[in-house]
Amino acid sequence: MSLNTLRVNAPIKATSTVIILHGLGDSADGWRFLSDLLHQYEQFKTVNFIFPNAPIKPLSCAGGQRMSQWFDIFDMGNPNARQDEVGYWGSVSRINNLIEDETNNGIDSSKIIIGGFSQGASVSLGVAASYEKKLAGVLCLSGFFGMKQGITSRLKDTNKNTPIFHGHGDLDPVININWARATAKYFKNDLGFSNYDLQEYPGMAHSTCNEEISEIAEFITAKLSLK
Repeated sequence: MSLNTLRVNAPIKATSTVIILHGLGDSADGWRFLSDLLHQYEQFKTVNFIFPNAPIKPLSCAGGQRMSQWFDIFDMGNPNARQDEVGYWGSVSRINNLIEDETNNGIDSSKIIIGGFSQGASVSLGVAASYEKKLAGVLCLSGFFGMKQGITSRLKDTNKNTPIFHGHGDLDPVININWARATAKYFKNDLGFSNYDLQEYPGMAHSTCNEEISEIAEFITAKLSLK
């Protein structure tokens, strides 16, 4: 199944792409502000932005209510609960295919940043762990990695030194900051990722803030070698 996407093309000839995955219950439009903001500045005018829409499916922890999701959740707020391994890795595979589509359109994978918020952040980490071509960088925003099932057979060395920016609020009531810290430790110590940077934002909840947006812009500028 291919993904429905919101694509915001670079105002001038594109040399790179940023792909951002929204969180649970959201849509591509929820992160459209990022391209609107950054395309105002000269250095970002060569960047394509792609915002995929997650499939709408019944969510187990919400009594089967249908909502956009990258994978099912059986017990909200419990990182040790049963995980939707099939749904999760299926989403990772579809994002990998989306990256492939972009490379087929002339953007080298080393000029592509993959990122996401909350559930989307979790999927972006799975892409970092499993994608077989070099990426420019990874953005993990208010997310954590709980899908240790299946990681061993899928793990690639290709992006183990690719820069990963993980931004997280210390007052996040949905994904506790300790889960973010555990994710950073797991990726660095267990999986061998050498360029994983966890930035904690005092007072930030399950959201973003101006300081984080500024650091995201700096990350994109640096990792895509924008001028």
